Amino acid sequence: MDIFELSDKLLTQDDKDSIHEITGYSYQQLMNDIEECDIEFLQSIYSDEKIIMDVGLNKKGLHIYRTLLSRRIDQYRRRVYSQNHEKINEWEENGIIIVPNFLENDEYDKIKSKLNMNQNFHLDLSSNVEFQKLITMTAGAPSTIMTLGSETIEFDKIDPNEEQYHLHSDTFQPCVKVFYYINDIQENEGSFCFVNGSTRVENKNFLKWLYESSCKSLDDTSDDVYDILPYKLNSDTFDTWGKPVKCTFSPRLGRKLTDEQLNVKLNAMDLPNMTPVLGKGNTLVIADTSGFHRRERAKQGVVRTTLRSGQRFNPFMI
Repeated sequence: MDIFELSDKLLTQDDKDSIHEITGYSYQQLMNDIEECDIEFLQSIYSDEKIIMDVGLNKKGLHIYRTLLSRRIDQYRRRVYSQNHEKINEWEENGIIIVPNFLENDEYDKIKSKLNMNQNFHLDLSSNVEFQKLITMTAGAPSTIMTLGSETIEFDKIDPNEEQYHLHSDTFQPCVKVFYYINDIQENEGSFCFVNGSTRVENKNFLKWLYESSCKSLDDTSDDVYDILPYKLNSDTFDTWGKPVKCTFSPRLGRKLTDEQLNVKLNAMDLPNMTPVLGKGNTLVIADTSGFHRRERAKQGVVRTTLRSGQRFNPFMI
């Protein structure tokens, strides 16, 4: 089965209708144009590139097509690998799983002790059956996360305008990030913040926002792009990780908006308010960061250490 047959099989009729309703172009019109692309361009379309720099195809819905197809393939794989996992419905409904008291108390105490002696500590979870099953289920593929590495953030040293403070989506495709809380994380301590359900592609208001954002980001005649990105995609500048910004598309919901204004925009998209993910030490958090998320701000003097990792790959592989 080639990728075009796969698209036709896995996308629902509602998915195809959504493309038409949002863009004004039919699913078949878009597919006809995609099928005419040369092999090199097709490889980029069916890859993990965050956005495809083609104004015409994006106007016809390429970005939301890639979003929908990557999600349907992800769901298909999940049922192959983890059909009976007890948390599968919770994951697909919310896009986040929180597991308090994840490890036994004595193991948790040993981790804290080792971390105090070595700030570059890595936690080996390769033989933790529960963890590996959770990652396989959430990623929709065999886990590649064997260890969690430590990350210490001194909030007083962070640029207050850093992108992580903006509510944003990392990418168009499902992707897994893992956080393990070493210490209790309370309000005003720089917690991870998530919008439950913002990974659900059945939400046409979210798809419409994603479509408009993708089109706006490729319009180099307008400064409206700065509402969703800190740069223009056609520029020669580089992002925080040293990649050319033309490779980066992690759209934010808005800039210079208050929490109240952000929640109003979320509610208008039929999404709930942002929720800080607070928790006691020994809490495991797994989130799909294609959903809206951000880092909360912290009060003065806060230093936070967590263990973390992630898994993301070409979303169009079966």
